[in-house]
Amino acid sequence: MACVAGALALGACADIFGIHEGTTDGGLADGDVFDGGIDDATPDYVVHDAFSVDVNTALCDASIPLVADNLAMWISQRTGADTKSCGTRIAPCATLNHALPIALANDAGIKTIYLDNSDFVEDINLGSGYAGYTIQGGWIIDDAGVWTQSCNTSLAKIIGPDDAGPATVYIHSVSTTGLTLRLLEVHSKAQGVNGTGESLYAVTVDNSDVLLDNVTLITQNAGQGGFGGVGDAGLGCSPLGGDTGGNGSVGIPGAPGTFAAAPSAYTPATAGAGTPGLHGTVAAGLNGTCNTNCVQSCQ
Repeated sequence: MACVAGALALGACADIFGIHEGTTDGGLADGDVFDGGIDDATPDYVVHDAFSVDVNTALCDASIPLVADNLAMWISQRTGADTKSCGTRIAPCATLNHALPIALANDAGIKTIYLDNSDFVEDINLGSGYAGYTIQGGWIIDDAGVWTQSCNTSLAKIIGPDDAGPATVYIHSVSTTGLTLRLLEVHSKAQGVNGTGESLYAVTVDNSDVLLDNVTLITQNAGQGGFGGVGDAGLGCSPLGGDTGGNGSVGIPGAPGTFAAAPSAYTPATAGAGTPGLHGTVAAGLNGTCNTNCVQSCQ
Protein backbone atom coordinates (compact mmCIF):
# COMPACT_ATOMS: atom_id res chain seq x y z
CA MET A 1 0.00 0.00 0.00
CA ALA A 2 1.29 3.43 -0.81
CA CYS A 3 1.72 6.06 1.87
CA VAL A 4 -1.43 8.11 1.93
CA ALA A 5 -2.49 11.57 3.04
CA GLY A 6 -5.74 13.37 2.67
CA ALA A 7 -8.99 14.39 4.26
CA LEU A 8 -8.49 11.56 6.68
CA ALA A 9 -4.78 12.32 6.37
CA LEU A 10 -3.89 8.68 6.59
CA GLY A 11 -0.21 7.89 6.94
CA ALA A 12 0.62 4.21 6.82
CA CYS A 13 3.02 2.05 4.86
CA ALA A 14 3.67 -1.65 5.02
CA ASP A 15 7.28 -1.13 6.08
CA ILE A 16 6.24 1.17 8.93
CA PHE A 17 4.19 -1.65 10.42
CA GLY A 18 6.79 -4.31 9.61
CA ILE A 19 4.40 -5.97 7.18
CA HIS A 20 5.75 -7.24 3.90
CA GLU A 21 4.49 -9.28 0.97
CA GLY A 22 5.38 -12.59 2.58
CA THR A 23 6.80 -14.34 5.59
CA THR A 24 9.31 -17.17 5.70
CA ASP A 25 8.79 -20.47 7.48
CA GLY A 26 10.11 -24.01 7.31
CA GLY A 27 7.23 -26.24 6.25
CA LEU A 28 6.02 -27.89 3.09
CA ALA A 29 2.25 -27.31 2.76
CA ASP A 30 0.34 -24.17 1.85
CA GLY A 31 1.00 -21.82 4.69
CA ASP A 32 3.92 -24.03 5.61
CA VAL A 33 6.38 -23.81 2.69
CA PHE A 34 9.93 -25.07 2.38
CA ASP A 35 12.72 -23.67 4.53
CA GLY A 36 13.58 -20.16 3.42
CA GLY A 37 10.52 -19.92 1.15
CA ILE A 38 7.98 -17.13 1.12
CA ASP A 39 4.35 -17.51 2.12
CA ASP A 40 1.58 -14.86 2.06
CA ALA A 41 1.25 -13.06 5.36
CA THR A 42 -2.14 -12.81 7.06
CA PRO A 43 -3.72 -9.43 6.16
CA ASP A 44 -3.23 -6.85 8.87
CA TYR A 45 -5.55 -3.94 9.51
CA VAL A 46 -5.33 -0.60 11.25
CA VAL A 47 -8.78 0.11 12.62
CA HIS A 48 -10.00 3.50 13.76
CA ASP A 49 -13.68 3.64 14.62
CA ALA A 50 -15.41 2.03 11.64
CA PHE A 51 -12.57 2.89 9.29
CA SER A 52 -10.20 0.14 8.12
CA VAL A 53 -6.98 0.36 6.15
CA ASP A 54 -5.47 -2.77 4.61
CA VAL A 55 -1.71 -2.25 4.89
CA ASN A 56 -0.84 -5.62 3.37
CA THR A 57 -0.54 -6.55 -0.29
CA ALA A 58 -1.96 -10.05 0.15
CA LEU A 59 -5.03 -9.33 -1.95
CA CYS A 60 -2.84 -8.48 -4.91
CA ASP A 61 -0.45 -11.36 -4.20
CA ALA A 62 -3.37 -13.78 -4.47
CA SER A 63 -4.93 -11.98 -7.47
CA ILE A 64 -7.47 -9.18 -7.47
CA PRO A 65 -10.95 -10.16 -6.22
CA LEU A 66 -13.27 -10.38 -9.22
CA VAL A 67 -16.97 -10.85 -9.91
CA ALA A 68 -18.68 -12.09 -13.04
CA ASP A 69 -18.78 -9.59 -15.90
CA ASN A 70 -22.57 -9.22 -15.68
CA LEU A 71 -22.38 -8.35 -11.96
CA ALA A 72 -20.11 -5.35 -12.51
CA MET A 73 -20.35 -1.90 -14.05
CA TRP A 74 -17.38 -1.14 -16.29
CA ILE A 75 -16.21 2.48 -16.64
CA SER A 76 -13.57 3.94 -18.95
CA GLN A 77 -13.00 7.65 -19.46
CA ARG A 78 -10.69 6.73 -22.33
CA THR A 79 -13.05 4.58 -24.40
CA GLY A 80 -16.48 4.71 -22.73
CA ALA A 81 -19.64 6.70 -23.47
CA ASP A 82 -22.45 7.66 -21.10
CA THR A 83 -25.52 6.07 -22.67
CA LYS A 84 -28.65 4.37 -21.31
CA SER A 85 -27.20 0.93 -21.98
CA CYS A 86 -23.55 1.53 -21.02
CA GLY A 87 -21.71 -0.32 -18.29
CA THR A 88 -20.67 -3.60 -19.88
CA ARG A 89 -17.09 -4.64 -20.48
CA ILE A 90 -17.66 -4.18 -24.23
CA ALA A 91 -19.53 -0.87 -23.92
CA PRO A 92 -18.33 0.86 -20.73
CA CYS A 93 -19.72 4.08 -19.33
CA ALA A 94 -17.45 7.14 -19.27
CA THR A 95 -18.09 8.56 -15.79
CA LEU A 96 -18.82 7.38 -12.27
CA ASN A 97 -21.66 9.84 -11.82
CA HIS A 98 -23.48 8.33 -14.80
CA ALA A 99 -22.77 4.69 -13.95
CA LEU A 100 -23.42 4.71 -10.20
CA PRO A 101 -27.16 5.56 -10.39
CA ILE A 102 -27.59 2.86 -13.06
CA ALA A 103 -25.98 0.30 -10.77
CA LEU A 104 -28.08 1.50 -7.84
CA ALA A 105 -31.29 1.04 -9.83
CA ASN A 106 -30.29 -2.32 -11.30
CA ASP A 107 -32.45 -5.26 -10.18
CA ALA A 108 -29.61 -7.71 -10.83
CA GLY A 109 -27.75 -6.51 -7.77
CA ILE A 110 -24.70 -4.96 -9.44
CA LYS A 111 -22.48 -3.70 -6.61
CA THR A 112 -19.00 -3.75 -8.17
CA ILE A 113 -17.67 -0.82 -10.20
CA TYR A 114 -14.55 -1.41 -12.28
CA LEU A 115 -12.43 1.55 -13.43
CA ASP A 116 -9.79 1.47 -16.17
CA ASN A 117 -6.54 3.41 -16.39
CA SER A 118 -8.23 6.81 -16.77
CA ASP A 119 -8.39 10.13 -14.95
CA PHE A 120 -11.98 10.53 -13.74
CA VAL A 121 -12.31 14.26 -13.11
CA GLU A 122 -15.47 14.28 -10.99
CA ASP A 123 -16.60 14.32 -7.39
CA ILE A 124 -18.89 11.58 -6.10
CA ASN A 125 -21.41 11.40 -3.26
CA LEU A 126 -21.89 7.91 -1.79
CA GLY A 127 -24.79 7.59 0.65
CA SER A 128 -26.54 4.70 2.42
CA GLY A 129 -27.70 3.08 -0.84
CA TYR A 130 -24.11 2.14 -1.66
CA ALA A 131 -23.64 -0.22 1.30
CA GLY A 132 -21.86 -3.34 0.09
CA TYR A 133 -20.45 -1.66 -3.04
CA THR A 134 -16.85 -1.89 -4.25
CA ILE A 135 -15.23 0.73 -6.48
CA GLN A 136 -12.07 -0.84 -7.87
CA GLY A 137 -9.32 0.20 -10.22
CA GLY A 138 -6.46 -2.04 -11.24
CA TRP A 139 -7.49 -2.44 -14.88
CA ILE A 140 -5.84 -1.47 -18.16
CA ILE A 141 -7.90 -1.14 -21.32
CA ASP A 142 -6.19 -1.13 -24.71
CA ASP A 143 -7.31 0.45 -27.99
CA ALA A 144 -9.15 -2.75 -28.91
CA GLY A 145 -11.22 -2.58 -25.73
CA VAL A 146 -9.51 -5.52 -24.02
CA TRP A 147 -9.38 -5.24 -20.21
CA THR A 148 -6.31 -6.56 -18.36
CA GLN A 149 -5.90 -6.86 -14.59
CA SER A 150 -3.12 -5.03 -12.77
CA CYS A 151 -2.17 -4.35 -9.15
CA ASN A 152 -0.94 -0.85 -9.99
CA THR A 153 -2.70 1.56 -7.61
CA SER A 154 -1.98 4.62 -9.76
CA LEU A 155 -3.84 3.54 -12.92
CA ALA A 156 -7.33 4.72 -11.98
CA LYS A 157 -7.48 8.26 -10.59
CA ILE A 158 -10.52 10.10 -9.24
CA ILE A 159 -9.69 13.83 -9.30
CA GLY A 160 -11.83 16.61 -7.89
CA PRO A 161 -12.90 19.13 -10.57
CA ASP A 162 -12.34 22.83 -10.02
CA ASP A 163 -16.00 23.43 -9.16
CA ALA A 164 -16.19 20.56 -6.64
CA GLY A 165 -16.87 21.02 -2.96
CA PRO A 166 -14.17 20.43 -0.32
CA ALA A 167 -14.15 16.61 -0.79
CA THR A 168 -13.64 14.60 -3.98
CA VAL A 169 -15.30 11.48 -2.51
CA TYR A 170 -17.92 12.05 0.20
CA ILE A 171 -19.05 8.86 1.98
CA HIS A 172 -21.88 9.09 4.49
CA SER A 173 -24.38 6.81 6.26
CA VAL A 174 -22.91 3.66 4.68
CA SER A 175 -23.03 1.02 7.41
CA THR A 176 -23.64 -2.71 7.96
CA THR A 177 -22.03 -4.20 4.83
CA GLY A 178 -19.79 -1.17 4.34
CA LEU A 179 -18.15 0.25 1.24
CA THR A 180 -14.77 -0.65 -0.32
CA LEU A 181 -12.43 1.52 -2.39
CA ARG A 182 -9.62 -0.56 -3.93
CA LEU A 183 -6.57 0.07 -6.16
CA LEU A 184 -7.22 3.78 -6.67
CA GLU A 185 -5.72 7.23 -6.37
CA VAL A 186 -8.09 9.90 -5.08
CA HIS A 187 -7.01 13.52 -5.49
CA SER A 188 -8.49 16.68 -4.06
CA LYS A 189 -9.21 19.51 -6.44
CA ALA A 190 -6.29 21.78 -7.28
CA GLN A 191 -4.90 24.34 -4.88
CA GLY A 192 -5.93 27.86 -5.83
CA VAL A 193 -9.43 27.02 -7.07
CA ASN A 194 -10.83 26.52 -3.57
CA GLY A 195 -12.63 29.33 -1.76
CA THR A 196 -11.26 31.61 0.92
CA GLY A 197 -10.29 29.50 3.91
CA GLU A 198 -11.75 26.33 2.32
CA SER A 199 -10.19 23.02 3.34
CA LEU A 200 -9.51 20.34 0.73
CA TYR A 201 -10.06 16.61 1.18
CA ALA A 202 -9.57 13.57 -1.02
CA VAL A 203 -12.06 11.41 0.93
CA THR A 204 -14.34 12.29 3.83
CA VAL A 205 -16.17 9.60 5.81
CA ASP A 206 -19.18 10.33 8.00
CA ASN A 207 -21.00 7.67 10.04
CA SER A 208 -19.90 4.87 7.70
CA ASP A 209 -18.04 1.55 7.56
CA VAL A 210 -15.33 1.93 4.93
CA LEU A 211 -12.37 -0.16 3.76
CA LEU A 212 -9.58 1.45 1.76
CA ASP A 213 -7.52 -1.30 0.17
CA ASN A 214 -4.39 -0.11 -1.65
CA VAL A 215 -5.71 3.44 -2.04
CA THR A 216 -3.57 6.57 -2.21
CA LEU A 217 -5.10 9.89 -1.08
CA ILE A 218 -3.52 13.11 -2.33
CA THR A 219 -4.56 16.60 -1.24
CA GLN A 220 -3.48 20.15 -1.94
CA ASN A 221 -3.18 22.95 0.63
CA ALA A 222 -6.27 24.64 1.99
CA GLY A 223 -7.45 27.98 0.63
CA GLN A 224 -5.88 31.22 1.76
CA GLY A 225 -7.45 33.14 4.61
CA GLY A 226 -9.35 36.34 3.95
CA PHE A 227 -8.09 39.89 4.33
CA GLY A 228 -7.71 41.34 7.81
CA GLY A 229 -10.07 44.01 9.10
CA VAL A 230 -9.53 47.74 8.69
CA GLY A 231 -6.92 49.43 10.84
CA ASP A 232 -7.55 51.85 13.72
CA ALA A 233 -8.26 55.49 13.00
CA GLY A 234 -5.20 57.73 13.25
CA LEU A 235 -4.69 59.78 16.41
CA GLY A 236 -4.63 63.53 16.18
CA CYS A 237 -6.00 66.73 17.66
CA SER A 238 -8.83 66.88 15.16
CA PRO A 239 -12.06 65.13 16.20
CA LEU A 240 -12.31 64.06 12.56
CA GLY A 241 -9.53 61.56 13.28
CA GLY A 242 -7.37 59.94 10.67
CA ASP A 243 -8.09 58.03 7.50
CA THR A 244 -9.23 54.42 7.62
CA GLY A 245 -6.36 51.98 7.86
CA GLY A 246 -5.67 49.56 5.01
CA ASN A 247 -6.69 45.89 5.00
CA GLY A 248 -4.42 43.27 6.51
CA SER A 249 -2.63 40.80 4.25
CA VAL A 250 -3.99 37.45 3.08
CA GLY A 251 -3.51 34.54 5.49
CA ILE A 252 -1.11 31.72 4.61
CA PRO A 253 -2.72 28.45 3.38
CA GLY A 254 -2.83 25.61 5.88
CA ALA A 255 -0.73 22.50 5.37
CA PRO A 256 -2.39 19.06 5.00
CA GLY A 257 -3.80 17.68 8.24
CA THR A 258 -2.44 14.61 9.98
CA PHE A 259 -3.92 11.28 11.00
CA ALA A 260 -2.78 9.69 14.24
CA ALA A 261 -3.86 6.76 16.36
CA ALA A 262 -7.04 6.94 18.41
CA PRO A 263 -8.28 8.92 20.22
CA SER A 264 -6.64 11.94 18.56
CA ALA A 265 -7.65 10.83 15.03
CA TYR A 266 -7.63 13.42 12.24
CA THR A 267 -6.19 16.82 13.06
CA PRO A 268 -6.43 19.64 10.52
CA ALA A 269 -3.49 22.00 10.24
CA THR A 270 -3.99 25.64 11.19
CA ALA A 271 -3.48 28.25 8.48
CA GLY A 272 -1.27 31.26 9.19
CA ALA A 273 -2.88 34.56 10.14
CA GLY A 274 -2.80 37.64 7.92
CA THR A 275 -0.95 40.75 9.12
CA PRO A 276 -2.90 43.44 10.99
CA GLY A 277 -4.30 46.38 9.05
CA LEU A 278 -2.23 49.57 8.94
CA HIS A 279 -3.04 52.48 11.21
CA GLY A 280 -4.85 55.36 9.58
CA THR A 281 -3.18 58.72 9.00
CA VAL A 282 -4.37 62.17 10.04
CA ALA A 283 -6.51 63.73 7.32
CA ALA A 284 -4.42 66.35 5.53
CA GLY A 285 -5.51 69.97 5.24
CA LEU A 286 -8.15 69.95 7.96
CA ASN A 287 -8.06 72.40 10.86
CA GLY A 288 -8.31 70.74 14.24
CA THR A 289 -10.28 72.15 17.15
CA CYS A 290 -8.54 72.29 20.49
CA ASN A 291 -10.31 71.41 23.68
CA THR A 292 -9.27 71.95 27.28
CA ASN A 293 -7.30 68.70 27.33
CA CYS A 294 -5.31 69.43 24.17
CA VAL A 295 -1.62 69.52 25.08
CA GLN A 296 -0.21 70.23 21.67
CA SER A 297 -0.44 73.21 19.39
CA CYS A 298 -3.28 72.87 16.89
CA GLN A 299 -2.90 74.46 13.46
